[in-house]
Amino acid sequence: MFIRFEKVRMFNWLKILAIIFEVLLLMLLKSRATIIGFAICLLYIIIGKQFNRKLKYLLMTIVIIGTLTLLLNDSMFNMVVDNIMFAGRDASNLDSLTSGRVSILSEFPMLIDGHWLTGVGALYFECFPVSCILQFGVITGSIIIGISYIPIIKGIRFDRSDIYTSIFVIVCIGYGINSIFEGLAPIGPGVKCYFMWLMYGILCTRKIERNIGFEGNSYE
Repeated sequence: MFIRFEKVRMFNWLKILAIIFEVLLLMLLKSRATIIGFAICLLYIIIGKQFNRKLKYLLMTIVIIGTLTLLLNDSMFNMVVDNIMFAGRDASNLDSLTSGRVSILSEFPMLIDGHWLTGVGALYFECFPVSCILQFGVITGSIIIGISYIPIIKGIRFDRSDIYTSIFVIVCIGYGINSIFEGLAPIGPGVKCYFMWLMYGILCTRKIERNIGFEGNSYE
């Protein structure tokens, strides 16, 4: 989305087709956490001062047209909202919309009762921050949460005029939202979150190298 090939228009058209395909695939996955993260990423691009105005206006136009289409077309609304976003679940039941996560979270006080300092040990919970506190206790769980969200916090403080930093922040938003609905993000499972940590390491190294170069030039 952010990289433009000035000399070869074919690559730009291929990029547009790839974006459309990925958005459609994202919708077909029917993952509410992913869709919410995608919506927040779009909002971040639209209000972010570091992004190209043409891109922001294009996204705003697409969002407005898409919203009006959903509001004015009942069949389109049912297909996108009821069948894809809600996945056929009861819109009036928050527990149903969240795949039973409200019921799961309501069990948290009972599960951790008497174990606030030490935790209860290995127990998967569908919310990363709550899962950390439940398994390891308030102190250790809070430390793990803090370490896990370092890339997200640091990403906001990086130079946002850099295109790669902007991409990194968008990736962090996605994993951050996902961690509210899943028990392992932004650490796992497996290599699912590896890309975020890889980008964080690269950007940290670049920042250190720039600081060293700046200090070296100042001494000269």
